[in-house]
Amino acid sequence: DLDAWVARSVIEMRACLGPEIARRCAERGDAALADRLDAVVSAMALDEDLERRQAESLEFWATLVEGSRNVAYRLAYNSLRASYDTFRAALVQVMGAELRSLDSFQAVADAVRARDGEAAAQRAAELLELGARGLYEMLDTLQAFSEGQAFAEGESS
Repeated sequence: DLDAWVARSVIEMRACLGPEIARRCAERGDAALADRLDAVVSAMALDEDLERRQAESLEFWATLVEGSRNVAYRLAYNSLRASYDTFRAALVQVMGAELRSLDSFQAVADAVRARDGEAAAQRAAELLELGARGLYEMLDTLQAFSEGQAFAEGESS
């Protein structure tokens, strides 16, 4: 069961945390970490299945978190991931635009390789916005449906 309040909170936290994780990773990461990001994007390109891409995108973000070398970001990411995992299967199609945007994932990886923190943060924000749009649309639809159901139940009593 999808809790809309939790889902909105996760979206908001992703939007704040993701760009900063990417920024710090670009500033603190190395070529080996950039190679790992490239490898994840390459794996995503070979895999059209959105559920597997979703898992690979989580690996991409976990790699960015590792590269940020920030324990507080790791703790926040772990908490965010635990919340997300509770409804992740329900969101795979809704997140499709983000998961299909391999150029955006690659742009983040390229900014990390270039050690350009500002570009990494900007590209990460743009990437996350793709998924956020779909998530917000779904939550708004669910809310409207729920309000309609409540109204219909009120009229029938």
